[in-house]
Amino acid sequence: KVQVQAWRVLQNCVSGIDEGKVILCSEKQLLDTMKDACTKERDNPEIRMRAVSVIMHASSSDAAKTHLLQARIPEEALRAVMASDAKTLQASATRIRATLASANLCGREERSILSTTPDMLSEIVRCVQHAMEETEYCGIKWSLAGVMLPLFNLSCSDSNKIELITCGTIPLLLKLIQ
Repeated sequence: KVQVQAWRVLQNCVSGIDEGKVILCSEKQLLDTMKDACTKERDNPEIRMRAVSVIMHASSSDAAKTHLLQARIPEEALRAVMASDAKTLQASATRIRATLASANLCGREERSILSTTPDMLSEIVRCVQHAMEETEYCGIKWSLAGVMLPLFNLSCSDSNKIELITCGTIPLLLKLIQ
């Protein structure tokens, strides 16, 4: 229980101001601990979920993003989460958070780790839809701002464009701009 509370404090510290995100993401020990929490099976899956949430929130800062990329967080932490079986609602939400973080970190790259997982691109589109409807998806009420940045990043890569177009993105975007 104390470990989960510690992760919740870290999650709060990276929610909001960029300065906190940068300071935390420049700590090698924390980066290594996040990798460990993402890659090892644990008795308490909430620890993985909280670690992924810390990464997801930090990934929205360009300055923190540099530290996360240097530490190879997408390849060494998030990939393991995205490849895991989502047998519970919480595991599904954790996979989506990992996908959003990956989109923030490397979604603009051609042939990023996300271009090989079109099912996860569709999950982001579903999050956008639920955020627009202000309904829960996988037990979470997603914020529209929080899911639009990853969607934008993914749309910059040619390897993602066709999948984004064919998985229902356009009708949602039309609703947003009308």
